[in-house]
Amino acid sequence: MRAFKAVHFFPRNTCQRLPRLFAPTATVATPTGPLARRWWRRSLAPSAPDPASGAVGALAPRTLPFRVLTQLLRVQQHHFVPRRGLATQPSPSPNMELLTPQACAMRNQILSQPEVTALRDVFLSRNIELRLVGGAVRDIFMGVRPKDYDFATPATPGTVTEMLRQEGIKVVPTGLQHGTVTAVINHTPLEITTLRIDSDHTGRHATVSFTDDWEADAARRDLTINAMSLSLNGELHDYFDGLEHLSARTVQFVGDPGQRIQEDYLRILRYFRFHGKIDAHDHTDKHDEPTLQAIAANVSGLDGISRERIHDEMVRILPLPTAPQLLRRMLACGVLEHAALAHVTDKHIDRLATVLRTCEEPMCLLVALLDSEKQFLGLVSKWRLSKAEKKLGQFIVQHRDVQLTQERAEDLRVDGHSLESVLSLLEYQGDTELGDVIQAWSPPAFPVTGADLHQVDIPQGPQLGVVKNALIARWKQSRFLLGKEQLLALVPEVQP
Repeated sequence: MRAFKAVHFFPRNTCQRLPRLFAPTATVATPTGPLARRWWRRSLAPSAPDPASGAVGALAPRTLPFRVLTQLLRVQQHHFVPRRGLATQPSPSPNMELLTPQACAMRNQILSQPEVTALRDVFLSRNIELRLVGGAVRDIFMGVRPKDYDFATPATPGTVTEMLRQEGIKVVPTGLQHGTVTAVINHTPLEITTLRIDSDHTGRHATVSFTDDWEADAARRDLTINAMSLSLNGELHDYFDGLEHLSARTVQFVGDPGQRIQEDYLRILRYFRFHGKIDAHDHTDKHDEPTLQAIAANVSGLDGISRERIHDEMVRILPLPTAPQLLRRMLACGVLEHAALAHVTDKHIDRLATVLRTCEEPMCLLVALLDSEKQFLGLVSKWRLSKAEKKLGQFIVQHRDVQLTQERAEDLRVDGHSLESVLSLLEYQGDTELGDVIQAWSPPAFPVTGADLHQVDIPQGPQLGVVKNALIARWKQSRFLLGKEQLLALVPEVQP
């Protein structure tokens, strides 16, 4: 179902004050355009003179559409900006009954933010439409605060840039090839993209052409829940039943699933990620069968997707509450085989489900799907994991099979492993209580330095390292009670 197109109205008292806007002459030229002329005749009292005579006359107590009023005012060359508070009520939409109180509250909260209202006023003062689009709208109607704010407008990037700079707003040309600029207001980045149509798709890339058609812009998006847009007066524009699908906790592609997947095969992974995101609490595991069939038929296209993009999607899927269900679906569709996880079976997914009860760290969850350090290092290369990811994952896979005690966890901290690594390992093993203890514990500093060992005739080189490590072992056995003098007294015993 589609939202009704909005028509904004001013209150009757605004229409009744219209003659004073044309003071001192109280005359106006004949309105241009059939819409303005028709409403002009219908809005005047029967006794009012014809507009052609020049006199305005008394307005009848009827409401006047915003676009007609502004058209009349332009005849007198007024730069008319409606006052805040006028035309703020959203028009009725067939889908609005699906909104939860939390979604309505979040919508009102976001639209009243100073950065959003400041941007709105820039476009409103120039009669250019601006809407919130994409993931921000989806999150709002899930009752979740968006992380990013993406806007769309029919105005070209050049026009948007000029408008914003006229108002003293910083503009960053973040993606001109796609029609995107970023306004920075109160240190908050707000992306603004010109409505566009994508054609001649080659994987992720497409030929971009600008348009003023909101529905055509929505039609290029991947999923119906990402194709909604929200006017800054609160009106929802939903061309493909996205709100209905969001309410039903289902994910569907815009148009033909096979065609949308072939435009960018990464959309296969995006489908599962967004399904997990909107189904996080209900765990309905409802999928559209034709969509799953289209995924299975096109899954080999993932082989042409860069490993970094595969990695980025997978590490966002693994921490989702429904990750085990999603992975079983992905396994059945053949997705995991083309995501460098061909070895994964139900056994691995069961282990991930166990770890997921106490841990949300992506590297811990990834390790749960692997059997050995060799497998992990192979994935490091295939997914091009960062150094930090490699270090944490390798630490987990090396120590996961021995249940940590408090002493062992303290020893790992003293050995130089980070608090985050040890806490992640404890979460992997399901011991969150010990994690609280370790988090509150500060590892002491080893009291003996290299200079101290030099003074007891231990020369620089391999021997010094051997002696120091032996003393550290004795110090840990004492639970860090031995002091410098006591440790130095042990040097003859540990010296090779």
